[in-house]
Amino acid sequence: TTTTTTTTTTGAREGAVFVAGFDPTAPLGRRDARPVLRVGARAQTLPPPNEKLTREKKMAKVAFESSSEDASDAPASDGLPEIALIGRSNVGKSSLLNLITFGAGAAAVSAKPGTTVSMNHYLVDKKWRLVDLPGYGYAKADAEAIERWDAFTKDYFVRRENLAGVLLLVDASVPPTENDERYANWLIEHETPFTIVFTKCDRDKPGMPSVDENKAALRRKLDEKWHRLPSMISTSSVTAEGRDEVLKFVSSLIVYRRERNEERKKAKRREKAKSVKDAKYEAKGLAMGKSRPKKKEGAKKPTSDASDGDEDEWDDEDEDEDWDDESSFTMNVKSKGAQTIQDMIRAELAEINREGG
Repeated sequence: TTTTTTTTTTGAREGAVFVAGFDPTAPLGRRDARPVLRVGARAQTLPPPNEKLTREKKMAKVAFESSSEDASDAPASDGLPEIALIGRSNVGKSSLLNLITFGAGAAAVSAKPGTTVSMNHYLVDKKWRLVDLPGYGYAKADAEAIERWDAFTKDYFVRRENLAGVLLLVDASVPPTENDERYANWLIEHETPFTIVFTKCDRDKPGMPSVDENKAALRRKLDEKWHRLPSMISTSSVTAEGRDEVLKFVSSLIVYRRERNEERKKAKRREKAKSVKDAKYEAKGLAMGKSRPKKKEGAKKPTSDASDGDEDEWDDEDEDEDWDDESSFTMNVKSKGAQTIQDMIRAELAEINREGG
């Protein structure tokens, strides 16, 4: 991770990806020149872009795939990276879609705010998707419909496995709204990866703060709460400014998502191999346990003490037989009515003397 924050760099042309210390002449492989994606409380430095993924020939292969009004009705999670666009009504989402697809997106450019009322999926080169989400703000719809759109949009952000990143579009021709700030804060709090794309950067409206002032105002508001901000890209559908920067950023997102997918696949393969290995060891252990001879019940456990070992070698049956047979000496002594051992000895000596005499 990186503590990079976004600031306008003196001398960098309008529409560039602004990051702290950004050097427009530096190689894209340099870490401080790479785009930054905001993910919760951290800033994720993305891999260098792969411009082959988003060149004009590829972007021209864009096709409308589906439209849904509920996250559960979206195309199945098939692993294809998805880049979602969200912003207030009339922010210029359709215009940006047409800009980055070189007009091939066929997204209806409308001057009427709030006309996008569903989740629209566009398949690009059959390799990844652009997702146009309903705008927030002053859409011409009842409160219940607006609440429903907001709910399924946020549900998509939280649960969608394919989501690689969100482009939060902010109209730079007017001061940032409370909804712009609220949505950025929500994305950060829910660790949804996103960056900010300023639209309509070619015009300063009479009697309004300038485009640069409006962009700085949003940075300032977000910086009061979050000390790490994502890259911010300035665009214009009129002059085509920022198109290359957006496409580079999108390609970095796709590369990053594919790398993460590959890491997950490798982790699953390692886990599966470990499970198979553990199962084999367990089966082998059970087989070895069955093949071992069972110990006799009541058998004494040998000890390291030599004397104990000798005692263990006694045969109980032999021992009983030896002591059941009384000696002739004992029988002879008992026949003579001896009571003590001394009486036994005296009686035996007396008998020997008589025989000798």
